[in-house]
Amino acid sequence: MSKELENVLKEMNLDFFAKGEFKMSLPAFKEGFLKGEVLLLDVREKEELSFLSFPFALNISLRELPEKYSEIPDEKV
Repeated sequence: MSKELENVLKEMNLDFFAKGEFKMSLPAFKEGFLKGEVLLLDVREKEELSFLSFPFALNISLRELPEKYSEIPDEKV
């Protein structure tokens, strides 16, 4: 991962995600997911997953994302 991207990820907070600038429609997500082109990245903490989890999602907490970014398949970034 580039240092620039790493720095951006480290500076992100929940406000960044709450803006909704990176939303994808459900039909577009479903189509891409079924084709194997996209994945659902669940950025909630492990404790939050006990309430509802998505077995098909990749879970990397927002706090861990800068360190674990390499776990996201390159073709799905």
